[in-house]
Amino acid sequence: MALATPLFLSSCSSSDDVPNDTPVPYTGEAVKTSFTLSVGLPKGNSANGAKGNFGTRMSDEVTQAQTTPVFRGMDNMTLIPFAGVSTSVASDATRLGDSNISLPNTVANSLTSSQLTKTGNAHVYSDVSVPLTTNAFLFYAKAIDGTTAGTSISTDAEKAKYGTLAESGLTAGKPADFTFSPVQIAATPKMDKGNAIATYLTNIANATADGEGGKAWSAVTADKSTGQGKALADLYTAFTGLSAGSSNNIQAAVQDLYTSLLNIKSSQTTENQGVLNGFSLSLLRHKWK
Repeated sequence: MALATPLFLSSCSSSDDVPNDTPVPYTGEAVKTSFTLSVGLPKGNSANGAKGNFGTRMSDEVTQAQTTPVFRGMDNMTLIPFAGVSTSVASDATRLGDSNISLPNTVANSLTSSQLTKTGNAHVYSDVSVPLTTNAFLFYAKAIDGTTAGTSISTDAEKAKYGTLAESGLTAGKPADFTFSPVQIAATPKMDKGNAIATYLTNIANATADGEGGKAWSAVTADKSTGQGKALADLYTAFTGLSAGSSNNIQAAVQDLYTSLLNIKSSQTTENQGVLNGFSLSLLRHKWK
């Protein structure tokens, strides 16, 4: 899970009462400021230690747990500074300075759950070096994968659980060039089930009236006398335009199709009814399970 969001500079401080997490890089024309990173509370009540609220965190445990105010943590945290921003950072905006600002911590430029409290849910960085005239940031970080910040996940099981994206363009600092692309989880995915479903659906779409040279479902057109051939042709178009889905979704779609075909069978020409009989035979002959 990655996060890229606008952040605005709100205050400057040289206070010594906050942790001294010195960021990089530190270059010439800069000013020291404090930066507070606040994480939204989960839906809470007095029983789980969180303040009573509707909650701003996602409910799935793999992202942010609900039972207790658990935060998965973030690593690869980066601040991208901009100047002259009035409302939001434009996609063609130019970063201020030659490089981004990292917010390093004890482990791999990260903010871990242990650094947040149930009541405050915030972490303060002091003496952050920010280029002069900065008035807005884009902030990027990714959720910590597994239990260790800064450690890449490698197994298919871990990638399936936590998700995996490849980021590009952040170093250049131009929003228009930022991209996030999904990474294939399994190098050699098992396709047996998918191929079986594809074959099953293809056989249904290729249904024909029984007998040699029987009329194909794909050949059905609107009948000039009753017009009901169009309904059968439209069902073919809808069926062959189906998108990918789970086994349950495929089963439901085929059941709906079967019901629809039965409803129009009596209104079809004798030839088209032969196609419908061929469809029923196709269901009996071909299975993917």
